[in-house]
Amino acid sequence: MPASTYGVGIYGVAIYGGSAALSSVSPNMLSAGSGATILTFAGAGTIWLAASPAITASAGTLGALTVLTNTSATATYTPPATAQNVVFTDATDNNTTIILSVTSLAALISVSPGTVAAGAGGATVTFTGVFTSWGSASGTYGSSTYGTGMYAGVAGAAPTITASAGVLGTLTVTSTTTATATYTPPATAQNVTFTDSTDNNTSVLLSVTVIPLVIPPQVGVAPPALVIEVSFNTNPTDPPVWIDITRYVQGQVSINRGRQRELDRVQAGVMTLELDNRDRRFDPTFPGPYTTGILPMRRIRARATYANTSYPLFSGYVESWGQSWKGWQDATVPVVASDAFKPLNLAQLNTSFPVQSSSARVNAVLDSISWTSGGAAWLLGTSLLGTATTLGPTGDRIVSPGSSTIQASTLANTSALAHLQDVTDTEMGLLFADKTGVVNFYGRSYATNTNMGTFGELELPYVDLQMDYSDTNIWNVATAMVARYAQPTLQILAITLDGEAQPATIYPQMLAREIGDRVTVRRRPPGGGPIIEQASLIQGVNTTFDVAGGVWLTTWRLAPSDSTVYWKLGDSALGLLGSTTRLFF
Repeated sequence: MPASTYGVGIYGVAIYGGSAALSSVSPNMLSAGSGATILTFAGAGTIWLAASPAITASAGTLGALTVLTNTSATATYTPPATAQNVVFTDATDNNTTIILSVTSLAALISVSPGTVAAGAGGATVTFTGVFTSWGSASGTYGSSTYGTGMYAGVAGAAPTITASAGVLGTLTVTSTTTATATYTPPATAQNVTFTDSTDNNTSVLLSVTVIPLVIPPQVGVAPPALVIEVSFNTNPTDPPVWIDITRYVQGQVSINRGRQRELDRVQAGVMTLELDNRDRRFDPTFPGPYTTGILPMRRIRARATYANTSYPLFSGYVESWGQSWKGWQDATVPVVASDAFKPLNLAQLNTSFPVQSSSARVNAVLDSISWTSGGAAWLLGTSLLGTATTLGPTGDRIVSPGSSTIQASTLANTSALAHLQDVTDTEMGLLFADKTGVVNFYGRSYATNTNMGTFGELELPYVDLQMDYSDTNIWNVATAMVARYAQPTLQILAITLDGEAQPATIYPQMLAREIGDRVTVRRRPPGGGPIIEQASLIQGVNTTFDVAGGVWLTTWRLAPSDSTVYWKLGDSALGLLGSTTRLFF
């Protein structure tokens, strides 16, 4: 149907009539006899750009309307000299009406600014009253005191303003009708009501909203510099002699460590990268500078330098030096490396262990393969690992106390890694190789209460967040985790960080955090309501670096931090089972 004009509305383009209505006027309270002020009218379902509203006032003088949008318009208005309710009627929009109160009573009428960001710090807000006698903070006029007592025979009274949410500081009265205070808004989006009990319990609204964090560009801050080094000329257990091969790295470097979920076993950390091999320096069949060192199990590490600080990213052993030719003029070497789990898996146990704690067993296993005592170095192809030679490297372990007792065991041709993982499962702990190659064992009671960073829309920014609400963990839950996973819960599974969002603070977080670190993640849904917050322990880390583009991305796989306090025998605070703590074995 072609569009046509009908009355003052549009028929054929938009609905004429319907539920269009005049819905509000701001401000909605004025002082009797005061001068002209600008009113803002709001409509609901209106099309004022097509059909201007026809608004009239029952008292006072309303000037010409200026239409701003389909649902907003302004006009100058001079209130009458006497207190009354003024009715504004919009004849165009179903004769709907709103009321403006013209009063001579003392009242709180506005707060400025009218909008603040949820979770922002303290800011100064200014309150304005009408017919109030708040006075100044101190001083005299003639022989009369004003601000704290009498002025021209009229009693003064400082306002008593309270906030429905957030924290409102002490009021500083600046005139008979103005006062200021420091206000810290709540963390969630909502309308906050300020009420002045001194002045007829009048109130004003302040809108607390989520305002995206805008980070100004940081000029002159270079992104982290990647460094890849290989120890070509030393055996796997010897002290490494690092040679920098960064200039030959191309494409994408990817480092993946840890586990997907809290109830999974940690897998071997893996780093993949690609080397430029057009001069055949990484070809084991060609007499190049590294020919004799192009062997599996050569030690390799990755680190990043940012703001004069070096951050380790990966330490491990090369599994393969692939040879790839892409066309006639190109040659590359795809490199795959694994962390300390690789040699731990190769080491064989042929020994017996007594009944001992889980942490003692971990130490005993590492001792039995000489993980910390050195010895004859293992060399691929010339000796038998675990029989005539030892594994090393020296000193690379961190073992925290365990809570479980491990039964006596006699093992034959059993992988050291497999037995360590069995012990970790019994303990319900955590076993992983960190970024420097150190083997870490955490007992189940290990937990850090130190929050290493808070991430959210108004905090340290992330670029992606993954959440889950399912029964994934229910079917694989252990007794000690029933309280946490017996029912499906909304969980934050992962966040992704891009250092360029806020280089000075995000890059150090991306590069420094480790498996087991604690962070806090917040999400403010666009629909409003309570903030979603999770104290989390990092379960896995995936870092990628695009060499050509210089782009770093890091994803942390997360699990909720256990806030349960467990019973501890003989402890005055933690020994009240069922009262202050719960049972854990």
